[in-house]
Amino acid sequence: MSAQSPNNGVRLRQGKYKYTTPPWKEVYRKRCLRRLQEGRSKLVDKFRRIDEDQSENGNLVQEVMEEEWVALRQEKNNCLSSDSLQYNPFASAAESEPNEDLNDIIDIVEEIQNELMKEEQLMLSKYEEGLKFEEERLCAAIQCLQTDDLICPICKQNPLLQNKQIIFCSCGIRIDTENDAITLEFVRNQLGDAMEQHSNEGCLAEALFSVSSYPELGVSNLIMACKSCDFLAVIL
Repeated sequence: MSAQSPNNGVRLRQGKYKYTTPPWKEVYRKRCLRRLQEGRSKLVDKFRRIDEDQSENGNLVQEVMEEEWVALRQEKNNCLSSDSLQYNPFASAAESEPNEDLNDIIDIVEEIQNELMKEEQLMLSKYEEGLKFEEERLCAAIQCLQTDDLICPICKQNPLLQNKQIIFCSCGIRIDTENDAITLEFVRNQLGDAMEQHSNEGCLAEALFSVSSYPELGVSNLIMACKSCDFLAVIL
């Protein structure tokens, strides 16, 4: 993964740091890191488009750093000194004049940028691992649906059985479909479609199944729901 330098690759150094670490460094670093971690949806989108034109993907780290720098400069009573406020370490070489203070700021910003890029790569790697795990789990679930027995999605041990319009399991669930035309094969297809839809949402969490009963109405439903992404599907 490649990224541009805050100064578009052009270093304007004239020496090493001439002063101690400025007070804004840690504040800026923590804010950028928090923004990067909160921007999970953008990282997921970047991962999905990894094979497309990288110029279209953009640089999330660069975007976060520039926005947080502007925000820090605009805040009242911020920890940036008045001298530091005048500089823009993200300006191109043509827009900047050589300056030792600016060079020192660029050094610090690049140090933070390298840390954020490592964090971004770590987050992408974790997402990729989670995606592979979800694919394996989904394949196992689909394979289970393709067996002769339809395993109960609640206990995940015993097969679902049918007696006329009643779908039930030895674990205790009992659903009156009130329709003789509903078969176990129909339930199998409903489960498969719901799991595929949830997977297409890009959520890595495992959805849970439950039975919602309304005795006063004589109605019960098999529900698939995910707390992480708010996915909801009525199987029966």
